[in-house]
Parts: sequence; C-alpha cells; structure tokens
Amino acid sequence: MNATRPIHEEQSYRDSLRAAVLHASQCLTAGSIDDTVPEILATTGKSLHVDRVLVLENHSPGEDLPLALCYVWQVESVPQVSSAFFSEYASKSAGVGQWLLPLQEGKHVRANFRNATGAVGDLLRKLDMKSILIVPIMIAGSAWGSLGVDSCRLEREWTSVEIELLEILANLIGTTIIRDRYIKLLRNSEERFRTVAEAAQDAMIVINSRGLVHFWNSAAQRILGYAPCEAAGKNVHEWLAPARYRNFAAGRLCDFAANGTGDVIGKTEELSAIRKDGVEIPIELSVAGMQVDGEWFAVGILRDISARKKTEQRIAWLARNDVLTGLPSRSVFVEELQQAILLDPRGERHFAVFYLDLDRFKDVNDTLGHPVGDLLLKGVAERLKTSLRDNDKIARFGGDEFAILATELSDPTDAGIVAGKLLAALALPFHINGNEVHCGATIGIFTRERGDEDAEELLAHADVALYHAKSEGRGTFRVFTDDMDKEVHRR
Repeated sequence: MNATRPIHEEQSYRDSLRAAVLHASQCLTAGSIDDTVPEILATTGKSLHVDRVLVLENHSPGEDLPLALCYVWQVESVPQVSSAFFSEYASKSAGVGQWLLPLQEGKHVRANFRNATGAVGDLLRKLDMKSILIVPIMIAGSAWGSLGVDSCRLEREWTSVEIELLEILANLIGTTIIRDRYIKLLRNSEERFRTVAEAAQDAMIVINSRGLVHFWNSAAQRILGYAPCEAAGKNVHEWLAPARYRNFAAGRLCDFAANGTGDVIGKTEELSAIRKDGVEIPIELSVAGMQVDGEWFAVGILRDISARKKTEQRIAWLARNDVLTGLPSRSVFVEELQQAILLDPRGERHFAVFYLDLDRFKDVNDTLGHPVGDLLLKGVAERLKTSLRDNDKIARFGGDEFAILATELSDPTDAGIVAGKLLAALALPFHINGNEVHCGATIGIFTRERGDEDAEELLAHADVALYHAKSEGRGTFRVFTDDMDKEVHRR
C-alpha cells in the first residue's frame, strides 16, 4: 500500500473551476465577445463535466418563455439546441416561465429529471437532460439574461461552490456582452448613440477637442453624482480625473484634437474617477472618436467596476483558500512550508508538520447528511485555530484532511504536546443542529531536525506517519521515523 495519497479529486475539481473563471476573466478583457465566449463556454463545460452550456438573453417580457439564445456549447452526443428551439417552445411553456421567475430576483434555479413534473419535466425530457442549473446574468440590478448548464448523462446535486463560481462567470460574461454591444451601437451613428445612451446602464460622456463635456447621460449622473446641467461645459480631466492622471490625459487630448487618433481610441482601460462626493472609484473606460462639422469629439463609455474588483478579489481568494472553512488551500500551505525550509536550510530551527484526518467523518455524512458534515468541518477548523498559536499555519487539503505547520518549537518533542492538545480538543463533542456529534482525529507528524528536504517530501513523511497511526488504532498520533518509510517501501 502506498501511504502517500494522490491529490484528492474534490480539490482538483475545485481548482479546475477556479482556473476556468480566471481564464474567462482574462479572455473577456483581452478579446472580442464573439471570439472569447464560445471558448469560455467550452472550458466551463469541460471543467464542470456537463454536456451543454448556454447564454440566454431575456427577450420580450410578455411571452411565456422570454428567452433568446446568444451562445451555446454542447457535446455532439446530446440533442443540439438552437435559436429555433426557443422560438418554437416559447408559446408552449407557461409552466417553465413560472419556474424561471426566481431568475428575475437574482436567484438561481435548478431541476433534476427524477423529480421534475409538468412543463419543466417535459423540457428535460425533450432535451434529454438529467439535471439543469441556471444562474441569472445581472446588469445594474436587473436580470439581463441567464447562464445555464445541463447534464444529460448524470443526475447532479449542484454544490454551493459550483453555483458561486457559475454566478461569478455569469457576471463577467453579462457585463462584457453589454459593453461590446454598446460599443458596436456607438460605431453605427451618432443618432443611434444618443438613443442608446439615455437607456444605457453605463455612463456615456462626449467631450469636444478641448476636453469640455458636450453630452452627459443619466447613467453618468447615477455613477458620478453630477446632473447633466452641472457637467455641461466643464473640463472632464480637471474635474473628474485624479491628479496623477491629468498631465498624461492632457497630452493625449492634444493628439486626438488634431486628427481624431491616439493610443486610447478603440481601447478599454482601467482607471479611476472622482465622484461628486469626493470618493475615488475604479472605472473601466472605452473611448471612440466621432467627427461632427469638422471637429473631433471623444465618446467615452465609463463603467463603475467596484463590484467587479470585489469579484476579482473573491476569485483570487478562492484560488488560495477553501470555500467551506475559509482556511488556506494545499498550495498555500506548501508555499508556507517551503518558505519555512528556506529560512532554515540547515534544519537548526525546530518545526513540525502535522497531517490530520477526522476519524468518523464518513459516518457523520452517511447518518446525518452532508450539511451537518459541512458544519462539522467548519467547527473542526475553528477548534484547530483556537488550539494553535497565532504564528502556526493551518490548511484544509480537502475532504476531512487538514495540515498544520508549527514553527519555532523549543524541542522536537514539543510536537507531541501540540498533537495531544489537538486530539483532546477534537475529542470533545460538537453540537450541530440539535445533534451531539463525535468525530475525533488521527495525526501523523514529521519533525524537521535536518536540512535538504523539500515541502512535498515533508508532507509525504507526515502522511506515512498518519498511515501508521491509523493502522495502530486511530484517535492517536505517530511521529515519522526512517523505519516507517522503509516499511512502506517494503510493502
């Protein structure tokens, strides 16, 4: 038996979902919507192990199924969905329309073939679906459309991680679709621009060749706080731009006034703007040129991206932390461990690596259900944190596995004292939803007393010690010895 377990499928799956969202964010920033969305849907479908991914736009509110298909990715082995399907099905689907109503409130909907009835069940049968999950694409507080995923081969119980990451992806796709459509409309004609501008959710600002505001829509007032009458005739760079941007912006304006060109035209940049209340906000700015009666005007589409920045921060956090417990992920723990090794190349400082497994976690899941199991994992994380020092590191590797790095030990034998404290803390019952839950834990320890090892090798040693502890009765700990490693290789 190999005591060093492979990377858990659960952790690998979550990592692939995070990678798909990061890939989507990068693609949507770099390329056109028509080029990038099909690739993003394919990556998402493969990461989620689903058979179909669709982007739908809300169409005519008066129809029973007011949806229009914008983009779709689907495997060849399932019934192929097209725009014609939605046109044909709309008049026959009042029940489906009722089922989709929560999307208008920003909530997701889902269904499984096993328990779907009526029009929803008929829809699943028609498209050979076992499970479906749909999340709304929200623009400025309203449901613009939706992002759906279908599983045609397996019935799925969608997890909170899958739903959250799909919602992030829906937000990225939706805002980019709207941005690109506004830009295309602006290129058609000034008249169409003015029509669109007043209905737009993004700020649309037109300045003349001297930088003075010529047009200011209602969204600009909502985002920046100034009414059109307050904005008209003011120099946009001296008024809205933070001081650090002003000289650079003035130089760009001189180039633009001469011939309507410049390095900002046709590009999208992330900058900052100052609202009427003095608060500086992050914005995304796209600029196009327009000539009227021989004078060049710059048409700017400005979006408050405060929410998107928070989303990006959330994505970055998800890439390095466990969603359920909030603890760092395996990759972060390995970085911390490698840093501890680099700070002590000769092994002169004592530190210990603990590999911890819960003893009866599967029984809890099987008897009390996964929601209780999730709450137990969160409770375990909290107890571990309160049982350790502030400078000790703790991570969840997935499933019921945790890892701990205890640094600055005065003596290697102190690792046993720490392990005993952790075992005692986890031996106490957890009170969850009226249930008294007992789990306990088993720990494998590696104490570093020499140099040369790398982080993965230290973890492997702790894992070997954990294997021995489990084989000798659970609810205890064992410290790695060279003899243990030899025994494992003999097996």
